[in-house]
Amino acid sequence: MNTKLTQFRDLLKVQRYAWRTIKSYSNCVAKFLNAFSAYRLETVAERNIANYISHLVEQEGISASYQRQMLGAIGKYFELCEGRKLDLKHLYPKRKQNRLPKYLTKDEVRRMLDRTGNIKHRCILMLLYGAGFRLSEVLM
Repeated sequence: MNTKLTQFRDLLKVQRYAWRTIKSYSNCVAKFLNAFSAYRLETVAERNIANYISHLVEQEGISASYQRQMLGAIGKYFELCEGRKLDLKHLYPKRKQNRLPKYLTKDEVRRMLDRTGNIKHRCILMLLYGAGFRLSEVLM
């Protein structure tokens, strides 16, 4: 396993990857190689990697960014060291669209101000909405 990891690091250096990328990709590939140590990598298919990623998400609760990083590292490892280009696009997490409302209606603003009991907080909210300030501008 160490020789494969060293080979992977050397190939990333030749391709001029940043040292932090090399470090994080190496950690991801080391974890992957450890999990698949009982298998020959020539026989590992995309469905095996999908099951592994599913295990990481469900059992270890990895974040979406770590999932993307892991998939990038595994894909790059197979491309450089195993000579196989894997199609792992379907395993990348989909981005959620967190859209804020374009504006609050007059009734919504009125209800929010009416429910604010603390006079200081009410003053801040009135200043925010009345002058169109950002919160950081009011707090300065």
